[in-house]
Amino acid sequence: MERLKKKSVTSSGFRFRRDVVWRKIRDRGVVVQTRKAKILVLNETAADVLHFVEKGLNEEEIVKEMTKIYSGDRKRMRKEIEVFIRELLDRGVIEKK
Repeated sequence: MERLKKKSVTSSGFRFRRDVVWRKIRDRGVVVQTRKAKILVLNETAADVLHFVEKGLNEEEIVKEMTKIYSGDRKRMRKEIEVFIRELLDRGVIEKK
């Protein structure tokens, strides 16, 4: 029997939902969900991921760009980025293009 491959979150890229604005302020990412009246304050690494989301990159492209900025195990980085992206999707901060 053929094993099914686990698909990444998406191959087409991401964008912020219309009711979301974000800014990098000093070493933090600040996300405002206007409809939900929620504010998320994220660390610098998460803010860098948001920067690449804003550019419309897909998950693999985000991993590639993050490895240019941060050193470490690429496999672990990929997993952490995947988890973070899923959390952003679940919270309604971003959506697939």
